[in-house]
Amino acid sequence: MKLLNTLCFFILLSSSSSFSQNLLDSLSLAKENLHEDFDKALKKPKKVYKLIISNTLWTTLPPEIGSLTNLQSLTLDRNPLKNLPAQLENLANLQILSISNTSSLDYWQEAPKLSKLSNLEILILSYNQLPQIHPLLCELSNLRKLVLNNNKLTILPAEIGKLDNLTELNVNNNQLSGLPYQVIQMTNLKKLTLQNNLISSLPANFTNLKHLAVLDLSKNKSLNIEVTSKQISSLENLKILDLRYCNLKEFQVELCDLKQLQELSLSFNQIKSIPDEIGKLAALRNLSLGFNQLNIIPKSIGNLKLLEDLSFWNNKIIEIPDEICKLKSLKNLNLSANKLTKLPENIGQLKQLEKLDLTSNQLTALPESIEDLKNLKFLIIRQNNIPPSEIKKIKKLLPKCEVQYQ
Repeated sequence: MKLLNTLCFFILLSSSSSFSQNLLDSLSLAKENLHEDFDKALKKPKKVYKLIISNTLWTTLPPEIGSLTNLQSLTLDRNPLKNLPAQLENLANLQILSISNTSSLDYWQEAPKLSKLSNLEILILSYNQLPQIHPLLCELSNLRKLVLNNNKLTILPAEIGKLDNLTELNVNNNQLSGLPYQVIQMTNLKKLTLQNNLISSLPANFTNLKHLAVLDLSKNKSLNIEVTSKQISSLENLKILDLRYCNLKEFQVELCDLKQLQELSLSFNQIKSIPDEIGKLAALRNLSLGFNQLNIIPKSIGNLKLLEDLSFWNNKIIEIPDEICKLKSLKNLNLSANKLTKLPENIGQLKQLEKLDLTSNQLTALPESIEDLKNLKFLIIRQNNIPPSEIKKIKKLLPKCEVQYQ
């Protein structure tokens, strides 16, 4: 008996080792053939790693799905499914599962089956009109990416904090008024997108998310920016922050403490001024402040040496500071729909500039230094007061540039 037990142990260990070898990494999985014909897939079930069953009239999956034991990516979007077969639990190697646009399925009832897919790393349940998420789905301890956008979620379960391997959470376009406190336990989270919800603030100790690199809070029109900016100002690895359409009245100075920030989107708000401290954002590459109520750009903008894309379109700016000409990395500058009557004389110092949009201003001429913009590909000067003689001169100064003036 003791020998039998020992033998069984080694058989189990061997099968476990073999099982783990069946899991493909993302690059290897990408190279596998994608199967879209279920009947053909069943003819060689052990060779099927990726399967799509979409846009059918099926109300359930055939139980034969359980024979595809090497299946690692399964897409079941846009089907009128009513239930899932018990044999789904046989798909022990499944790493990616997408069931989107399938609101006919009772996800609360099917959650116990889904929770058995222990190797699942990516779960996509978009566009399903889900009012809530079953806590059992939070038992998927290997989950790295959870996509729940475009549902009707008003709350996330406290158990979501158990998903401590999660690196990406997408709950865009729901009805969330906040996040559970336990979200701060997901310390491996790198990307959190909360676009178009009803969020006013983030949980206390949100700065526990030390690895967070992308945070999208756009279209949360009830956002308390005074509180939120303090909550996120210590996220030392944050690289992308989106606060568009948040009814912001001020550019909070705390945002300028985000030393690693590379992309900041604050367009479509009601911001009237930019703090001088913006010059502290030395890593910034993309700054978007279009469609606000700005009339002055601080001189400290010139400290953003790595900036490549700068947008101030549709504001009330009357003058551009000379310091903007220090932005040696700038490739795209959008100053359209403002009240500019002139540009800095040294605009030609922007040697890397490829696109300059000056549409809908009050310009009558451009500095001759534009001749030095050798990399400029597009110059847009529509809806200004520039006479034909000046346009002819501009075109002569920039023979390789497409000048759009009509």
